[in-house]
Amino acid sequence: MTSEKRVAAIPEIPTVDESGVRDYAFSTWCGLFAPAGTPQQVISRLNDETGKIVEDGETRKKLAGQGLPMIKSSPEAFASFFQCEMERWGKVVKAAKIHAN
Repeated sequence: MTSEKRVAAIPEIPTVDESGVRDYAFSTWCGLFAPAGTPQQVISRLNDETGKIVEDGETRKKLAGQGLPMIKSSPEAFASFFQCEMERWGKVVKAAKIHAN
């Protein structure tokens, strides 16, 4: 398991970190983005409506069963997370000299 924590759907599988490779963590994620300049009230509404889906018990149960935990966040918290991810993986891309075609 490459994530920081074990996945609830398969808790018997240890993480890479638990298996001896320290400070290793990789997981996929998804989020909603809007075009620059989108009015704050639209962003707030999208976040509120998405939050309702994330908090829905049936949705959470179905996705957790597939190893996909849902996290409710704010636009500001997601922007901060995204910036950290860009910095983290930007270093990897530069070090590996990866270029888009």
